[in-house]
This record gives sequence, C-alpha cells and structure tokens, in this order.
Amino acid sequence: MLKLWAIGLAGSFLLSGVMLTQTSQPLLGWLALHFSDKTPSRPFPTREEVARQLAAASSQLPSKVHSAPSALQSQQTVIPVTSNHPSMPAAKPKNAVYHPDDEVLNEQNDQGVIEAHRRPDPPRSSFSDNRSDPGPDPVPSPVLTPLLTEYEHGLELSFVPPQTSSKVMKKALARLFLSPTRPKEETLLASSSINVAQTPYYYQRILDHHGEPVRYPAQAHDYADFLLQNRQYRDEQTGVISIEIPLESIRFSERARQFEPTVRRYAQTFDVDVALIYAVMETESHFNPLAVSQSNAIGLMQLKPEAAGRDVFEYVDARHGQPTLNELFDSENNIRMGTAYLWMLREVYLQPVNNPKSREMLVIAAYNGGIKTVMDLFGPDRARALKQMNRRSPEQIYRTLRYQHGSSETRQYLDKVLKARNRYQSLLHTDGKLKS
Repeated sequence: MLKLWAIGLAGSFLLSGVMLTQTSQPLLGWLALHFSDKTPSRPFPTREEVARQLAAASSQLPSKVHSAPSALQSQQTVIPVTSNHPSMPAAKPKNAVYHPDDEVLNEQNDQGVIEAHRRPDPPRSSFSDNRSDPGPDPVPSPVLTPLLTEYEHGLELSFVPPQTSSKVMKKALARLFLSPTRPKEETLLASSSINVAQTPYYYQRILDHHGEPVRYPAQAHDYADFLLQNRQYRDEQTGVISIEIPLESIRFSERARQFEPTVRRYAQTFDVDVALIYAVMETESHFNPLAVSQSNAIGLMQLKPEAAGRDVFEYVDARHGQPTLNELFDSENNIRMGTAYLWMLREVYLQPVNNPKSREMLVIAAYNGGIKTVMDLFGPDRARALKQMNRRSPEQIYRTLRYQHGSSETRQYLDKVLKARNRYQSLLHTDGKLKS
C-alpha cells in the first residue's frame, strides 16, 4: 500500500505539468532506490519519514511553474503494435490449402496433425530449480516427414509414428501421385497448392487398381484408399507403416529407337510434334515397316497410296500420281510422307480452326478416318463445319469425335494416339531427343 501511495504521489507531480529541476533529484533518487524491484539493504521508511522528505523537496521547487512534458513522457518508447513484435502473438497464417486435397487437409488441420510448424511454443514447465533465468523455451518436436524410396519396379512410402493416421497417409499419397515435379519427402505433408493442370511426374508409371494412369485428384484419392487397404505393412517393433506402390517400366523400345534420327529430322522439317509422330507410328504399325492393313495402308505410318500418298505427292512433292509400294515400304520415306500428311491436315485442311488442342484432335481423327468424315460431323459443307469447330470448346470437340464419329476404329484411335503421345512426351526432352 505504501508503495502504491508513494508512486501515486510522485505521479501527481508529473501529471500536474511541474518541470522538475536539479533540486527535485533527491525525490526521484529516493523513489528509484526505495521502490525498485530490488529489496533495500536498510529498513523500510516510515510514513512520517516519507512525508518529511517530500515536504523538504517540494519547498525547494521554483515559484514559477512551467508547462512542459515530464521527463518520463519525453523519454517513453512507443512500441508499434504489429504481429512481428515479440510482445505480440504472431498472427496465424491462412492455410495455403492445396485444392486437390481440400477435405483431407481441413480435417487434418482441425485435429492439429500437420500444424506442428505453426503451433505456438508450449508453456514453460512448472518445475523450478530456483534460478532467476528460466532458460530458453523448449523446442517443439518437428513433423516427421515420410520416407520415400524408389526401386526399379516400385516406390515405398514409409510413415513414422505419430504420422500414421489414415488421413495423413492418404494426403501424402495423393500429393505423390499428382506432383508435376519429382516429389520430395518434405513436400508430401505440405499445405502448398499443386497445379493439377500440369502432368504428374509419375504419369503413365503409376497405374491405379483399374490399370489407368493416375492423373486427377479424385482418381488419386481413390487409389490411395486402395493402397491403404491392400498394400500397407506395419513393423510391429517400430510401428513404422510402409506402403508399396507399383511402377510401370516405360522405356523407349529398340524398334522405336532405331527411327529416332529420321523422326527428329522430319519433325523439324514440317514442324510436327515428335511425340505425336511416335504415337501415330506405334498405334498404326507398332513400328513394323512392312505392315499392311486390310484397307491397303502401307508401312510404318500406314499410308494409303491413293489417299494420303496422292495428297503428299501433289501438294508437298509437286508430283503427279501416287507413291509406289516400294516407296511406302521404305522406312525413311514413309516417315517423311506420314509427317508431311500430318502437317497438311493441320496447316491446309484444318488451318482455320483456332484452338490448337481442338485442331490436334481433329488432325488425329482425320489421319485415321479421313478428312471428309470429320468435316461431316460438324456441318454439311467445309465453311459451316469450320465455323462450328471454332464455336465449340476442345472438350466438346473431343466428345463429338469420341462418341459421334461413324467409325468405331476412329473413335478408339483418338484415345490411343492421345495416350501414346502423352507417354512419349514424358520420354523426350523438349528438343525431341530421347531421355537417357
């Protein structure tokens, strides 16, 4: 009580606007000494002693009172109220929720499973060893990242307790399946977004339980559930849970590799995607240069002399007539003419189609079923057909070709070539060279 009374009395001097001079230093000195946190070495003063010293100090104050800020007011430090100041709790950042895993991530956050790196420091222990310095706060335990191991024919993803709940493992598996770059262990439990518009790193190598390449979030979650139920193994001593993920071996076949120089040369000549040329060759002939179809399509890229062969002769080679069988059985010439015909379909017959994705699908369908059958799907004549093609989205173009084309072979051909092209794109560098 005495302490509060003295502080209040001294404060009344300061708040009244009195400018303290050197004569008031005994008062401030006495207050600093006797009312500090340190215990004084002499007995505490009585109320009468305090009154006498205050009276003596106040009698020496100048008669003229100046209105000026007090010493404490002029020296006060203004602490900005920001979340970065140590006296203020840090604002909890918004969760950078990765949209393919919305539901799983939110449920994990509510349970605090993946929040260790954002969790505030734990309270100090109530244990006291009589030291004035309690020491640094204990460091929270870090999140234990899963261990990812890649073998020749599969991946193994291992989880260490306590990160072994089904939701945590499902999240890590989904991020592993969808990551467009080579997955890193420290990112499998991260909250950052994944751009699902990009092709996953393991696309065509990770096939789900239906044999389909894992490409989108719903499929990734479904396959993760399957693996958790059927390929989960627990070490009874350590509690570590390991999940086996089979990998497809995708290698460039030797039959395809022998044509690499020719494919790259004519892909550059006609500005056609290398992966698309390989996809057409695989789908048409499985790289057999002597293949002949029931409809008399010849060679690696299955060209009909009287159809595609005649068009290339006339518009590209400026020659009359059509190629001979020997010319079409020649591997280099067959690749040249097949690539030239892909260019013709894109740049001559379908050049007015604005969307490149739509145009590519139309080219693939026309290569197999003929340009006339494709045009007839969209209009009674070329002008109106092209107008309808530009009005429709790539998704609508795909549905029309895939489900309305009169030839079942062409409908299936479109899917086969698109899937093969995606696979070859993963095996090629951007310059068209094969990855080692």
